[in-house]
Amino acid sequence: MLIIVLLYIVGIIVALLMSLFLERTKLCSKEQTFIMEFPSYQCINIKHILKNTLSTAISFLVRIGSIILSLSVVVWLLQNISFSLTYVKLSGEKSILQVLGEFFAPIFKPLGFASWGAVSSLIAGIVAKEVIVSSIAIFNNVNMSSIGESIILSSSVVHFTPASAISFMVFCLLYCPCISTLVTFKKEIGTKWTIFSVLSQFVVAYIISMFTYTLFRATEVFGFLATSICTVIIVILIYSIVSVFKYRKCNSCNKKCN
Repeated sequence: MLIIVLLYIVGIIVALLMSLFLERTKLCSKEQTFIMEFPSYQCINIKHILKNTLSTAISFLVRIGSIILSLSVVVWLLQNISFSLTYVKLSGEKSILQVLGEFFAPIFKPLGFASWGAVSSLIAGIVAKEVIVSSIAIFNNVNMSSIGESIILSSSVVHFTPASAISFMVFCLLYCPCISTLVTFKKEIGTKWTIFSVLSQFVVAYIISMFTYTLFRATEVFGFLATSICTVIIVILIYSIVSVFKYRKCNSCNKKCN
């Protein structure tokens, strides 16, 4: 539960920092008057609330359930079919997902998870994030109830250490959104900004996940206190360097104005 809460906090902080960065660089907004009209207040109708809640919950479960089921079938097929369209257990060839996962796996080595199964689950997660967990269960050949036991075994296709597991969850939280979100992005902000959004989210997710993995690995090796002290020192140094550059830039601007 604590990890889930921390992931939510990380997501909120990253969203705020990204919006602040874009506001001061590419998307500087102009001053504008904000007018908001409040609707008339009415008494709460408990029956109406319960009816809407139940209807929305059923619709969500049906939609998510159908997506997970259908995409799990697709992942299973890609896991068991090779590029030559043969059944891998009979032909001995590598599956389509294994080939793709092994190709992209070295990119994620600094993040702590370089197994083809973990990378393939991320590829499947682009279609829908909910498929990541079911994909891992398919790769490890286990059911959903025993997936937690399988990922700590080094013999499993997808396995994690505590540090790499945290890094993987952070990356899943921040990397490319699902296809339905990308379609909405394209309609609202256009193709150019959609591509920029995907690339920037991937880069941010990569950097933060690598930092998370390095921090947890350092904690395991050097201890919590030593790692905390080093992290604070590094943050202070980075802040000092940024402040110096900002101060020099302001001085150069003032000299030009004078």
